[in-house]
Amino acid sequence: MGGLERRSFITSQERGSAPEVPWHIHGQGILSLMRARGDRQLYTRTGRQIFWVMHNMLQVQHTITNTPCPPEFDHWLNIIEQTLHPVEALFLQIGRYISSACSLLSRLMPITRSGDTKRACAEYEQLLSECDQAELVMSEWMQAAPEYQIDPAPVYDYFWNSWRSARIKLHHMVILLTNLVEHAPGCPYNPHALQTRRDLCMEVIAASGRDVVDGIPRSLGGKARDTDPHAPTAYFDAVRLIWPLSHLYVIPTTPSHLRVAAREALLRIGREKGILTALTPRAGGAHFPPETLKGIPVDELDDSEGYLPNIVIKAGAKGPGAKL
Repeated sequence: MGGLERRSFITSQERGSAPEVPWHIHGQGILSLMRARGDRQLYTRTGRQIFWVMHNMLQVQHTITNTPCPPEFDHWLNIIEQTLHPVEALFLQIGRYISSACSLLSRLMPITRSGDTKRACAEYEQLLSECDQAELVMSEWMQAAPEYQIDPAPVYDYFWNSWRSARIKLHHMVILLTNLVEHAPGCPYNPHALQTRRDLCMEVIAASGRDVVDGIPRSLGGKARDTDPHAPTAYFDAVRLIWPLSHLYVIPTTPSHLRVAAREALLRIGREKGILTALTPRAGGAHFPPETLKGIPVDELDDSEGYLPNIVIKAGAKGPGAKL
């Protein structure tokens, strides 16, 4: 391929960090290609365009699998910052936020899934500090930089939704961590402070969820401006919505009416556009200790078989449907 020696740029540790399903193998291939291209991919216009596509695809995968992004990503984003094109400011800031979120998710998930109250208390302040720092950096950029006020366009909308999806998942996991800390024997934290943190996370999840739902076009049951539903662009617009809508649907701390809107849009994408990946997300699929789920509603959306049809997909052939 292009005169390159046929060898993998994936370490054995990375190769064994996730299930060998087609979409994961595809991600390994993309990362190997990016490493083969090296820094030089960032010094041409075409190379940069290709980089952003591959970079975002991998960040989505790492958000889904709760794994940290490859270390090269920070290096490459630093190079881009030094030679930044105006239209790339949004991509850069979102890329850095998602990298921070993936790092946090890789540490939050094992603590909450195991119910390790001792470790939760020991790492709570540090994890909150890093989460708050990621939010602060993004917020300050949005307030200070006019670059983020970009006219709506499918690519920019998709990157915004990538940020919103990672943000929703991160703050959901912080809620679970906070619940776990509160149940620790001799909890060292003030109950009011813990509740304040939960309330803040719920506000972030609701606000980000509203922004995702506001982008659902009328042809999919939403209110946003529509393209011709029969045009090829409408198909790709629907594809771009699957991941953010899936996150809204499966995460129970999302307000119920937003989950309903996401579920209905996914149904229409699957049935009317023929994109079966939209029908694979299932609410209530992840299992956490009961103490992490305090105050989180359990509603009829968790019994999704009554809403989403049973579609048998060959084992291992599923795409990256949202999961916790």
